[in-house]
Amino acid sequence: TFGLVVQRNTTDADTTFLAKSLFTIQDNDAPPTTYSMTPATTSVSEGVGTVTFTITRSGGTPAETIFASTTTGEGFANSGDFTALADQAIAFAAGEVSKTVTVNITNDMSEMTLEIILRMIFGTDLDAMAAETGDNPFACLTEESERDIRFAYRFRKLTALISRCVARRRANGCEPTGTDPDYVSMLLQARDKDSGDGMSDREIVDEITTLIIAGHETTASMLNWTWFLLANHPEVEAKLHAELAAMPDETEPTLQQMETLHYAHNVLREALRLYPPVWVISRRTIEADVLGGYEVPPNTDVFISPFFVHRHPQYWDDAEAFKPERFDIESEHRKLVYLPFSAGAHHCIGETLSIYEGLLHLFKAARHYRLHRVDQSPVSFEALINLRTQQSIFMRLEPRV
Repeated sequence: TFGLVVQRNTTDADTTFLAKSLFTIQDNDAPPTTYSMTPATTSVSEGVGTVTFTITRSGGTPAETIFASTTTGEGFANSGDFTALADQAIAFAAGEVSKTVTVNITNDMSEMTLEIILRMIFGTDLDAMAAETGDNPFACLTEESERDIRFAYRFRKLTALISRCVARRRANGCEPTGTDPDYVSMLLQARDKDSGDGMSDREIVDEITTLIIAGHETTASMLNWTWFLLANHPEVEAKLHAELAAMPDETEPTLQQMETLHYAHNVLREALRLYPPVWVISRRTIEADVLGGYEVPPNTDVFISPFFVHRHPQYWDDAEAFKPERFDIESEHRKLVYLPFSAGAHHCIGETLSIYEGLLHLFKAARHYRLHRVDQSPVSFEALINLRTQQSIFMRLEPRV
């Protein structure tokens, strides 16, 4: 963060503008770097004032002048209108800060998508649950990278908290606690189309825990890989920026508006092709069958890997390349070889939500910022429950002009 303090002193002969402690960047591995602006004195001639200032950097290196500007305008000195001075200094400061501050894009995407899915499920009850436990009870989903027995135990303990939330809702008429609908109330109000029966608390808790896992890590992985690919392919990033810039800014864009972002959608599709979060899918045969010339008996577990199918040269031209344009041409055969959300009767019901989240995120973030990788070394992935980067990806945030 940075602050700008400007003081204006006026005498009969001139006007002095002083800016002190423009901003300071603190790096844990180096002395703090201070950016300061020199006093600027202007003489007034027939109502026209000229403001000249410089910005000096000091800290771990010898002090040096790194920015200088001269601004002339009518009534500058007499009216005290030094907006141009402040605007230039703030713009410069924002640029300098962006060069030094990095973000952990892997953790940020995980925390963001977790917050989104939790708010959609619990609504304002999430705040009550946090107050009950003293913190976000679901933080372990982003704080712990290992998906082992210890994590499973911690996550399982959350079911008691979710059960209490469901019981409170049922006792209060199954309505949302806030003004907006949420999944807890929708699940409580759902009825079987044949019997008319609702779900038990146990069934609802199971649905909620599935939604949390399935709706969080998969979308976070998609966005993590998307930023990684965009940072490595500036020509794709430029096309994305052009499409986003052509659409008027919206505070709360709708799904219909986001679906008009054709190229952004292709970017997400291509990221999902190369790095599908669900990298392996399992099915169990009901009857004896023959697959690829091999006899498969009943009750056999069959594993299909979208990761390998998506990169198979028989189905994809230049299969290892990141080319969003390949999705400009719709193809019937791709319904069988493009499986980021599975297929058939068990096709993921969260596909629309995940793509909407991704498009909305790009619309809000990529139209204002460009991300650059801090470390250009190759990125390794781990194929566990989801296809994730083995280490967090750090990027430098640069505001787009």
